[in-house]
Amino acid sequence: MNAYEALDTIFSFIPENILNSFKKRGLYEPILSGRINSSAELYTHLTSAQAIWQNTDYSHLSTVLVEHLIPGSILEIACGAGNLINHLARAGFGPIYGLDHSRAMVRLSRKRLSHHQQVYLILDKIQNYDFQKLISIDNVIINNFWGLLDKRTSIKLLLDIKLHLTGRLIIGPIYSETPANIKLAATYLEKNLHFNYSYPLFTNFKQLGYQETIIEIAAAKYYILSSNI
Repeated sequence: MNAYEALDTIFSFIPENILNSFKKRGLYEPILSGRINSSAELYTHLTSAQAIWQNTDYSHLSTVLVEHLIPGSILEIACGAGNLINHLARAGFGPIYGLDHSRAMVRLSRKRLSHHQQVYLILDKIQNYDFQKLISIDNVIINNFWGLLDKRTSIKLLLDIKLHLTGRLIIGPIYSETPANIKLAATYLEKNLHFNYSYPLFTNFKQLGYQETIIEIAAAKYYILSSNI
């Protein structure tokens, strides 16, 4: 295995024709040159052309989550292209705040969600967020982002949320097993390019004082969390 093969493996979830187009636009170059060292950093380098590919169908996910959310306001951390927000806004939730560190993603979200009156988008890192604002938020959602932060940052985020949130925190998807080829490719990249594809997933939420309910959606776990205090 070489670096290109390892990168092709970890990005194999992207359709081949689209991935080839991204590669021509330099998707791998920042990793190979050592300018970025994690998937989270790569995410902020997405161009508008690359961001528009993010069109995941969250209709089923939103239908299930609606049963576990408190009616009212939502903050989605790492909201991406706004697909989940779109479904939740249609379901009557609001106001909804979407936070993302990718300029391209926020730009795309604004276009896709412009018809929703109670959707507000924030371009920033989660580390810069004013968590006191959570006092007026009913739900926080972290979808397809867990694992892009190291353990120390993940725990700090959980504690900051717990200190102010009186509603529910939903985290997922969390899969029980990573495919062997992805593990092999990720190990190669970490060893040879010092690129961290995904950090170990912190899931000991009870240790931090959360009550948890686990639901399964499409073979993945989602944690429904609330504070013990």
